[in-house]
Amino acid sequence: MADHQGDMSLPQAPPTPDILPRIAHNPFHGQEPSADVTLVTPDQVHFSAHKAVLSLASPIFKAIFRRNAHADIVKVSEDARTLDAVLRFCYAAETPAFSNLADVKSVLDAALKYAIEALLRAAGESLPAFVHDDPLGVFVLGCRHAREDICRLAAMALLQHSLQSCACDELRKISAYQYHKLAQWHARCCNAAVGVTLTRDWFETCDTILRTDGCSDCWTHGGQASSQWYAPDLLWEYLGRARDALAMASCPSSAIVQLDDVLGSEERWRLSRCRSCSPFGKDYYKGGLEFSELLAQAIDRAVSEVGLSSDVWFLVDGSMHISLCSRFRCRVSVNELQGDGLL
Repeated sequence: MADHQGDMSLPQAPPTPDILPRIAHNPFHGQEPSADVTLVTPDQVHFSAHKAVLSLASPIFKAIFRRNAHADIVKVSEDARTLDAVLRFCYAAETPAFSNLADVKSVLDAALKYAIEALLRAAGESLPAFVHDDPLGVFVLGCRHAREDICRLAAMALLQHSLQSCACDELRKISAYQYHKLAQWHARCCNAAVGVTLTRDWFETCDTILRTDGCSDCWTHGGQASSQWYAPDLLWEYLGRARDALAMASCPSSAIVQLDDVLGSEERWRLSRCRSCSPFGKDYYKGGLEFSELLAQAIDRAVSEVGLSSDVWFLVDGSMHISLCSRFRCRVSVNELQGDGLL
């Protein structure tokens, strides 16, 4: 008997798409009769829009619609969250409310791609809000989008960190030259901070612990016989710890010299008084706190004097300037638009 088992197999159901189409939120949800184009994101969200509005907002959209005059569906590479922000700005100049730096990056990239200069400026103004959480990430975006003011702000925030401790996948998007300039300036700031601990021109009299005269039994010059300043050995030891801590941290933050493990315990300071000092009730710990504040201020001054002049701090390379100018003049090649999946 012939084997007909193969004929009894059930027909295979057609494959279902990985992502089902969805409709965008109001006002891009397809209820406006005058809408004449649908933008489709990779996550299959459909946005109904008007070619005329988008063409006025973006010379890139204008070029796309001119080349594909009869196309009513255009696939874009931005996700729904990003495209929604871009369209709301195009329609109502509604500046996006950002909750994280990743969203800012996505909108900035889209604004650059579609040459929406006003959106570039508006989204860029939100970058300072994230500079303390991710200073290196903000620095990268400042470089990529020709915002030297943002680069400077982020560079200053990076002084609270060791560069080696900061990670950012987006670093590959800027040039080695730009990062090298940042690293050079950061290193000079570190050297300036350490240098403060080696000089005494910033000293001021602190009656309890630092004077131009002092207890002959326990106050010393701290190894510099020519110095006019006297202090207990514990202060000179603290100054050495501060120098070592700054050098080890590779970070010019004045906060380092006021850390408890650098300053030392209250008991340690008070036990350092000799028999001659003790009867006078000098509070060495209070004096140590005052001196640490004096040191922190001197470090901040020294670091602030490390220049950020344009001849040293050239943040935006020529290729970025060329890219920006060419986009804003709408000299975008057909090949570039095709590479983005727009033509």
